[in-house]
Amino acid sequence: MSTGGFRRKGSDNEDEYFHQQDRKLIEEQRRNLDAQRAQQEQIARKHAHWMKCPKCGEDMVEVELEAVMVDQCTACRGIYFDAGEVDLMLKSHRPSQVFQRLGKLFK
Repeated sequence: MSTGGFRRKGSDNEDEYFHQQDRKLIEEQRRNLDAQRAQQEQIARKHAHWMKCPKCGEDMVEVELEAVMVDQCTACRGIYFDAGEVDLMLKSHRPSQVFQRLGKLFK
């Protein structure tokens, strides 16, 4: 009878060990799934706003303006510069020429 009791206690410890291992695996899988969901949500948010006009929300297209690609709204015709694009235009032309060329986009 004492042998049966010993095995039972050993079996309980073994069951507890595997139960803890299963919990660890499940928690790790849950963390991985949560990270994947967060990444997918971030991509979806970016896609929802990608190349959308900040003024009216319509689609924007890239247009070339003196060898610089700028974003222009297809609806309200607003022009938006990415970081460094204005500096690039100012360095490559005199400021008065830049504004004359910008005027051509609005006509």
